[in-house]
Amino acid sequence: MVNRQLPRGVLNRNPLNIEHREKNKWLGLADPPTDGRYARYIHPIYGLRAGLRIMRSYEGRGIISVGSVIAKWAPKEDDNPVTAYVHFVTTNAGVAHSTYVLKSDRLAEILLAMTHFEQGIAPYRRLIFDAAIELFFNEDQ
Repeated sequence: MVNRQLPRGVLNRNPLNIEHREKNKWLGLADPPTDGRYARYIHPIYGLRAGLRIMRSYEGRGIISVGSVIAKWAPKEDDNPVTAYVHFVTTNAGVAHSTYVLKSDRLAEILLAMTHFEQGIAPYRRLIFDAAIELFFNEDQ
């Protein structure tokens, strides 16, 4: 039985609420791969890995800091509270607005805080974030 009280992203094992795009054949997509809007994964590690891959794609456009990544991730144009989101992540992860996300030694804390903000709860242990980061950095690029 599915607990409908859990946030949508937790039910989808999609901690960062990544929208489904047919062209993105993410590793670890569930069957079916979408709930209609958001991607569904077989485990949250794969949802976090996909988020890290998206953040890597931002680097080529100079979007590297916590502030700029979040502004791109959850744009104000989509009615997201960008300032509150950035403040939540920087405060809870213990990083500056200008911290280079993918090169931060606090990357797990950044992802944990983003997940907490996206879901409204902190549903996963640190070990999940560490495993996703390890998968991301150790895969063939």
